[in-house]
Amino acid sequence: MSRISRIVKGLIIIVSLVLGASPLLAESRPNPMHPAFQLLDAQGKMIRQGGQEPDQIQTCGQCHATAFIAGHNLPAHQQLQVSCLSCHFEGGKVNWSSAEFESNGMVKRDWLRIYKPAIANCGSCHGLTGEPNQPVSIPEDYRAAAYPLGSLESERYQISRAAGSIFSSQEVAASFLNLAGKKDLHFPWDVHARKLLQCSDCHYAPNNPQRLGSPTATIASLRGEPRRETVGEYLQQPDHRLTAANCQTCHDPQSGHDFLPYPARHLEMVACESCHITSQLGPAEQMVDATLLDESGSPLVEYRGVKGEAANLNTVYTRGFVPPLLPVQHPEKSGTAVRLSPVNLVSRWSWTAGDKGEPLPRETLQQALLVNGHYRPEVMAALDVNHDGRLDRGELKLDSESKRKAVEQLLLAAGVKDPVIRAEVKLHRINHGVSERSQALSDCSACHGPNSRIKDNVLLASWAPGAIPPTWKDKPPISGRIETEIGGQVVWKPESEGQQNLYVFGLTAKDWPDRLGLLMLIGVVLMVAVHFGYCLVSRRRCRQHPADTRLVYLFTVYERIWHWLMALSVLVLIITGLQIQFPGVMRILGAANAVAIHNFFAFVLALNAFLALFYHLASAGIRQFLPGRRGVADAVRLQTRYYLRDIFKGLPAPFPRSLDHKLNVLQQLTYLFLLNVLFPWQIITGAMIWLVGTYPSFAAMIGGLGIIAPLHNLGSWMFITFLVAHVYLVTTGHTVLAHMRGMIDGYEEVEIPVIAEGERV
Repeated sequence: MSRISRIVKGLIIIVSLVLGASPLLAESRPNPMHPAFQLLDAQGKMIRQGGQEPDQIQTCGQCHATAFIAGHNLPAHQQLQVSCLSCHFEGGKVNWSSAEFESNGMVKRDWLRIYKPAIANCGSCHGLTGEPNQPVSIPEDYRAAAYPLGSLESERYQISRAAGSIFSSQEVAASFLNLAGKKDLHFPWDVHARKLLQCSDCHYAPNNPQRLGSPTATIASLRGEPRRETVGEYLQQPDHRLTAANCQTCHDPQSGHDFLPYPARHLEMVACESCHITSQLGPAEQMVDATLLDESGSPLVEYRGVKGEAANLNTVYTRGFVPPLLPVQHPEKSGTAVRLSPVNLVSRWSWTAGDKGEPLPRETLQQALLVNGHYRPEVMAALDVNHDGRLDRGELKLDSESKRKAVEQLLLAAGVKDPVIRAEVKLHRINHGVSERSQALSDCSACHGPNSRIKDNVLLASWAPGAIPPTWKDKPPISGRIETEIGGQVVWKPESEGQQNLYVFGLTAKDWPDRLGLLMLIGVVLMVAVHFGYCLVSRRRCRQHPADTRLVYLFTVYERIWHWLMALSVLVLIITGLQIQFPGVMRILGAANAVAIHNFFAFVLALNAFLALFYHLASAGIRQFLPGRRGVADAVRLQTRYYLRDIFKGLPAPFPRSLDHKLNVLQQLTYLFLLNVLFPWQIITGAMIWLVGTYPSFAAMIGGLGIIAPLHNLGSWMFITFLVAHVYLVTTGHTVLAHMRGMIDGYEEVEIPVIAEGERV
């Protein structure tokens, strides 16, 4: 990179940072549009002095329909009792000082820092965000949030902990985190934050007149709501059942993905995040062990991509992780769509108690294990294996029956009824942390290949507390099995084969066509090798016989053009087909180029076959491919005996070539199979695959690619097998190139047969 380009890039980054900070800087001033108001207590009486927190329902209800808002709120926000000012006041923290009041009881204009929810407001509960003038860092209570003290804390840093996402416009290189290759990470944590988007731009009120969302119809006879409220009506009673917009709310993916083979199919089956969230650098939970606590009262947590103990997540060496791709349900207006999406799997071990098996509150576990911030002597006696008077991370594991029973006895002594360890795995979709366009995934082998993210085994935990294997909290997105390996690691191993609507070329393990096709090919290769070897051993090659020959014009110009065009098409289709089916082995063209070339030559082959059919019907040349009505069995016997015996003795072929008989009976039967079975087979199944890629709804009509693609693959192996046998048999004339010449200039030296006594032709 030249010096000028580096300077230009630096200026762009500085301007982007300034512009990205401008909304937050603007909110540091009072909102000039919001009117002053009185603060009211729960009885609706005016508060004239500070120090008393007002009732926000009464206070905000002076202008807003708080009853409507309470009835049209997200269940989680309603359950957690999220207040108005925690979302709409700058920073979510309010100063109730007496100095903020006017003499008439109205709040002062400087107090009115009330706006639509900013990134910092949403981030105070949902995930880590960045401040304009402070580098991104991990707060001290990040790990403790994995085991909340109560319902009000259950959402703290949830998006970051579950997915490793950090929504910030700052460059990753400017953060406090100790990241691998940090000095080269000159891109924002999320490109949408760099583009000045706020959380409310995607999670907005459905009745916001500035948005094009369709709120639920308020009239029974309406299927949709075409009307829009005025701004005044919306501000009075905003619908707080926030919409979760998808990428296509703002973007038109069809206009920017022409480089993809079958873009419609990709956009139907693959979520945008799969290619635009290539990695996550924030500390995402991998395992939460809440069967024990450290002396601070926090659970033991493993994070993905973090090397070593995660005591301080800002200093520990972090590599980040590449999310696996799994088929996940996406809510749609017309139902639910299943798309491959980046996910994180979090495993959790915790104590449960009682008949309902409710998770044990953290306070109860603290009471059982700790006294004044230190472990009880019983805990030290059971877990301090090296007797050094302290418990390191290697000892804080319930990795033996004696340790488990010791903690169980402490829980029973603390009044816990029937303590049992429960382990579960939960899937979390990754929607934040979108990368810049230059970092978007464009390598097809990330999905179509042996190292596909779809089939990757996912590490769930480095050990299983209490030797209890986890189970899925909800139905797994794809079949698989959870296994505990020899080293104690718990791994989930997905199984891609047999999944409905999940046929991925180059990955899906429907290998029966490959096994059957490879078996056919090996059989033909062995027969060719034995046949050729016997010729060498007998020292009588096919060209070493004394039969007389004569030059005959066998093939017209069109027949030769048709033959070589067909041969070229088949050869290119085989090569590109192997590239598509085995992208990790064949790296000649790349998957996208291979598909484009494959489709082009498939069209050429189909058109060439149609024109050839017309030609042979119009010229009556079709008779060349039809064996006679009588004597077929004898002809098959003679031709077979020639290939299996007479050819080694240097005898001529039993049926000489001529204008009326260009093919022997075995060739006629072979071409009848090719032209009437194999060619239509490949053309029809290939056309169906093309239709699925071009019109994704066609997949439901044929039962998905899982049926058609393996049949097309099997046909390809048949063509490869035929090609090997055909090329070898071409060399079995009286000279190696005798048959080849006929397809070059049309002339061929044909043998004059020697007919044994007592036999008929």
